[in-house]
Amino acid sequence: MRLEIEGTPGLRFEGTFGEPPQAKTITGAIPATFKMEMRRGVFVRVQKAVQGGKLTVRLLISGVEVASGATSKPFGLVALAYPTKPRAR
Repeated sequence: MRLEIEGTPGLRFEGTFGEPPQAKTITGAIPATFKMEMRRGVFVRVQKAVQGGKLTVRLLISGVEVASGATSKPFGLVALAYPTKPRAR
């Protein structure tokens, strides 16, 4: 599994990426890529460390996007999970 963080170049971010309870802390600046092996599922939380700019987060498996999200809000947060659980009806 690959996590790609894109958007406004140089925008700083922080968050977590991985399988609970062993998710790892990630920090950096756009653009950034992180890799991990997935056994059951993965959770991602990435937050802008600044007010301005755009943050886009993409999860890919074998080059295919399986989840994505974006924010332009001040200190905005993107949270993703894969696989997603079906919604109760």
